[in-house]
Amino acid sequence: TFFAIPAEGDELVCMSGTSNDLSALTAGVAAGRGDVQGALAIYCGGCALHLADDLDAVGENLSRLIDGKPLMGMCTYGEQGQTPNGASQHGNLMYSMLIFGKGIRETQRGV
Repeated sequence: TFFAIPAEGDELVCMSGTSNDLSALTAGVAAGRGDVQGALAIYCGGCALHLADDLDAVGENLSRLIDGKPLMGMCTYGEQGQTPNGASQHGNLMYSMLIFGKGIRETQRGV
């Protein structure tokens, strides 16, 4: 099933990833963001279930990249996120991060 009803003629794209992608690449959103004071990470419950015992690596990677500053995370089902064109949209198998700090620069769309 889909979270949206595709119309005839819509292009469907199948994506893939590895367990390493789910744990290591997640931390890239926090890299080089200025004077980070803390962060809130919202991580997909489905991805968390897939990682099982390796889920701690996600938090450890994020914590290391924000120099051990306060980090709160939660795993949810039915994430909301921003598309590359700036619209807010429902999605699945997503993660989002809200970074608090001084001199934080805006992230690139689609990162």
